[in-house]
Amino acid sequence: MGIVSLLLDCVVISTAAAGVRRTVGYDLSKTVLSKFNKPNSRAFVSGFFNVGEWVADKGTNMVKKTITNYKLNEYKPKDIKFKVDDKFNKD
Repeated sequence: MGIVSLLLDCVVISTAAAGVRRTVGYDLSKTVLSKFNKPNSRAFVSGFFNVGEWVADKGTNMVKKTITNYKLNEYKPKDIKFKVDDKFNKD
């Protein structure tokens, strides 16, 4: 169970880095890749961040399909009318 937990933690961290890149624009992968000189290390780190990008892409596509299928963008809430007490009505 330890290795599975570690792998899932890595996926969550790389997906969070992908989310930061998409929302804020700060590319953490370039910062981390600049620290590595060996090609094998760079390939591993690049793959680590690419997994997060893949998970973020799949999640975004799944949400888009859900919104399209259920037409959530056309949802209009019912009109809600509130009762106003006379003590608050100064007219």
